Amino acid sequence: MVRILFDLGSGIGLGDSCQMSILFKHLKRYRPLWQIDVRCHPGHEACFVGQVSSVWRHNAVERDMGEYEKVIRLNWTD
Repeated sequence: MVRILFDLGSGIGLGDSCQMSILFKHLKRYRPLWQIDVRCHPGHEACFVGQVSSVWRHNAVERDMGEYEKVIRLNWTD
């Protein structure tokens, strides 16, 4: 099992999160050995429920990032 965290940072809106749910749906199907967690802005969690293993907000209690094999931070610029 490979643990991966997608950290969705600044510039990523609700529409971007909805589109990314399609990405996670594909990863879940084609990479079944990946355990994907998502860290996102408050209010965006519903986009990822059922598509990833775990979802939490940026303002939630910090987790240990060392438990992941890879952390992917996504930030859009305007």
